[in-house]
Amino acid sequence: MEVHAGSVTWVTGTAHGLAGKPTPAEFLRSVEPGTRVVARHRIPGGFTDALGYLRSCDGIFCEIDTRVGPVTVPLANVVAAKRVPEPPPRARSTRAPDPGSAGPPGP
Repeated sequence: MEVHAGSVTWVTGTAHGLAGKPTPAEFLRSVEPGTRVVARHRIPGGFTDALGYLRSCDGIFCEIDTRVGPVTVPLANVVAAKRVPEPPPRARSTRAPDPGSAGPPGP
């Protein structure tokens, strides 16, 4: 099943998929490595998201490179997944230097 939230579509479903749509695990197995994805998966006590670049995916696990390092996600625990756009470029700091800060040492 696809769930639409604004302009975003999550791939959700059961182990069998619905109406020919891929399950979240099938979606992750079909995506090219290097694609930016998010996978919502079960953990003890609830759910969490792994957001990053898909490194690999086999029939049992997928590995996603996140900001904090690689995360291995059991495909059996994935409840939703989707492709996500690249993050926006980081803004360069336009702050003026602090006038009270010491500058470079003199000659």
